[in-house]
Amino acid sequence: MKEITSNLKMKDIYFSEIHFKYKKEKVGQFPLNINFKIDYKRDNKNKHLITVIITTTIQDEINQLDLFVVCNGLFELNDSQSLTEKEKQQLLKINTVAIMFPYIRSQISIITSQPGLSPIQIPIIDVNKLLNDQKTSDIQNKSNETKGED
Repeated sequence: MKEITSNLKMKDIYFSEIHFKYKKEKVGQFPLNINFKIDYKRDNKNKHLITVIITTTIQDEINQLDLFVVCNGLFELNDSQSLTEKEKQQLLKINTVAIMFPYIRSQISIITSQPGLSPIQIPIIDVNKLLNDQKTSDIQNKSNETKGED
């Protein structure tokens, strides 16, 4: 039987920051602004490990709701000779984000499932379009990190 497992493995996923503020001043549904920022960091000690950090911010237009979530995923890419460099980049930049989004979607729904709120259901995301529409950082070594830089 042909091997069907991926060369990409998720080693860990966790939420490093969650901030939620809600002031119920006006009743009703208000449009939400949902933004994502995606960063990639390669481990210096193990070139096969990469950390993907997805920062999600959600705010309504009248500033009643403010949600900030940072999700970290640790992935390992087996160094397979059968993969081209383009295939490796696709696995690292696109597939990692696609793997993480259901966890982010679930966490946001759980956080906003509070009395007096309608849970926020983030729609299914076209990761290719998301990455094409925004500038994402290049995959870089952890030692090259600069604090406070976008």
